[in-house]
Amino acid sequence: MRYTIEEIRQMPEGQTFDCKSIHIEPKALANTIVAMANADGGMIAVGISDKTRRIEGVDQDKAHLNEILRTPFDFCVPTISVTTEFMPCQDSEGNDNHILIIHVPASPRLHANQADEVFWRVGDKSRKLPFEECLQLMYDKGEHYYEDSPAYDATIEDIDMDAVKAYMKRIGYGKSPMEYLQENKGFLTNKGDVPQVSTACILLFGKRPQNFFPRARVRFIKYYGTEEKVGREMNVIKDVTFEGRILNQIQKTIEYLETQVKEHSYLGEDGLFKTDREYPKFEIQEMTVNSVLCKCLHKPYAIRLPAAKCKSSWMMDALLSAMCQLMANRLTRICCSDVSAPAMCGKRATNWGWPSSRPFATCIIGRWNIGLKQGSIAFTCISNLNSHAQ
Repeated sequence: MRYTIEEIRQMPEGQTFDCKSIHIEPKALANTIVAMANADGGMIAVGISDKTRRIEGVDQDKAHLNEILRTPFDFCVPTISVTTEFMPCQDSEGNDNHILIIHVPASPRLHANQADEVFWRVGDKSRKLPFEECLQLMYDKGEHYYEDSPAYDATIEDIDMDAVKAYMKRIGYGKSPMEYLQENKGFLTNKGDVPQVSTACILLFGKRPQNFFPRARVRFIKYYGTEEKVGREMNVIKDVTFEGRILNQIQKTIEYLETQVKEHSYLGEDGLFKTDREYPKFEIQEMTVNSVLCKCLHKPYAIRLPAAKCKSSWMMDALLSAMCQLMANRLTRICCSDVSAPAMCGKRATNWGWPSSRPFATCIIGRWNIGLKQGSIAFTCISNLNSHAQ
């Protein structure tokens, strides 16, 4: 859509529009270009004062204009593929002039300025992101996966080769454990002469994953009654934590949850004894795996079951795609951008809504509260895998 000079002059600055004086330094302009490219893209009008909205034009300083035109190439890392156009106008002094329109596309890559600073467009401001948010943005854009990053201070001695052998046998891999780790998923790489063990490798095959990621665990809490209480009214009657490798955590959690499910045996009309479970085995398994493996959710959602209400409020960073591969016994990366859990009504949900766009990565903080008529269970997957770098 093309705008007139007057429309641009009256346009309020916001998420996708900004105007800048011709006197702006290229380094300062780069921050705005980077912020828009990292966010939703936008348009920058150069030659209109951002303070007074006076039309200055750009023709009077050709040397500085050339520096501004080189900004996306010289001051943005990596280069941002902007498009430009010159709009004829009459400046505030009544002379024929032009303003420069820079169209910034939303980029699938993470961009920074020359000082390696990353900016993100928020309203009419270009906000500088701290390291943790830069890392998260990198994961979100799919440029880097947390599980691929090296586990701090981990060595080959921290890998349980017997666990690697067991998995190799399961998938029919015919080479040695060391060859498997070096040739697949970046489990084991080299930086110079120093072996680098990935986060995924430690979580899947580590001897003691909690030495590196202390909060990478599953915690089961059972309450007396139908709601959680604290202090003098604290009503916890069971509190169990499962540690170890992630696959083992899932298996142990499912086994333990099975001991908490009520079963009702009775004589049926056909004269045979029957047993009804409070929850089918599949739903217990699905709840556990989804709790550990779901992609980052920033909103609470609920699954309604007979005589129960399951709430989940997630603040997850990343999730281990290799875990999905192991659980499905496949070697393909599983992706999703959001998960919606509809009413299950005692059956398996038929529409879980998996619009695939973002890869799974590795950090979990999740919580399930299962409120029953005579008791409730809180099932918590706790992890802050970035904590090892603090």
